[in-house]
Amino acid sequence: MKSFDIPPSHLVIGLLCALLFSSCVDRSEFDLELDPDPPLMINALITDQAGPYYVQVSKAVSNFSGQDEYAFGGLHIGESFNPITDATVILSDDQGNSDVLELCTQSFAPKSSWGDTLKLNQYGFYKTSTNLRGVPGRTYTLTVQYDGNTYEAKTTMPNAPPTPTISYDQYIYPLLNFNEPQDEENYYMFFYREVFDNDSISSPAFAYNYPDNLWPFFYTSIQIRSDQFWGSEVSNLDIHENNLIKGTQIKFCFECAENMLIQMHSITKEVYDFYSSLKQQARNDGGTFTTEPATPPSSFTNGVLGIFRASAVQSITAPIKY
Repeated sequence: MKSFDIPPSHLVIGLLCALLFSSCVDRSEFDLELDPDPPLMINALITDQAGPYYVQVSKAVSNFSGQDEYAFGGLHIGESFNPITDATVILSDDQGNSDVLELCTQSFAPKSSWGDTLKLNQYGFYKTSTNLRGVPGRTYTLTVQYDGNTYEAKTTMPNAPPTPTISYDQYIYPLLNFNEPQDEENYYMFFYREVFDNDSISSPAFAYNYPDNLWPFFYTSIQIRSDQFWGSEVSNLDIHENNLIKGTQIKFCFECAENMLIQMHSITKEVYDFYSSLKQQARNDGGTFTTEPATPPSSFTNGVLGIFRASAVQSITAPIKY
């Protein structure tokens, strides 16, 4: 079993930006220059939940300053790339269904006075406009036409992941238990978020009322797992970034979340390898004997960097045991 904590899903774009200039960086300098015509970058997700589904299209900026390091740590990621707002984005399946996505014009007002209104077009987001629905076993094609070029990716949605149940052991966050099929290779991605009675989210990134298929793009931590070393029964799986031992680190808790929403996504090996590669690049310390980072495997043709993910989803909500 392999496990990785990954930066936010929309920070995939940020990590890819870093890879574009990493091979030509003078490591003694903080001001970095990118390729003057960097490749397109695409981050896309379709699930078996009701749409709309979202696709992010962008290009890296032509220069990046290490002083803007915070740009990789949250919603400021928009400062690390240029959103593409005039592409044609088409999502289709092997049953003859097709959808021409529309540029997102949605705005999300913050739930508290500290934040700014988030406008999705500033991030290069497109969304589906029909009732096209993700179904396990179907193959999906994503086509992006931009600046006279056509870029394409195909993926088949894996079967639904097992239905998990909850246990706690000594931890405050719920642990997962499920039966794992032994006659096939499976890969999973886990998301979770703390939920209050009024459905506000504790993380600043969730200070907006994101739709179901959008909030994984702004997620604070992702874990991917392979079932390589799992038996038929998986017990007490901890998928949380910081699961505190009950009663030892929480002394005071004001306005604490009562529940946790957990999502278990089935993913393809291609997606697993993509995120594994990104994690490996993130671990690159830039030392003398460290090899130059390799471009992660991309879903797309014609030189695009990025991933097209199709996932079936299991969701479960459980109390947090303070």
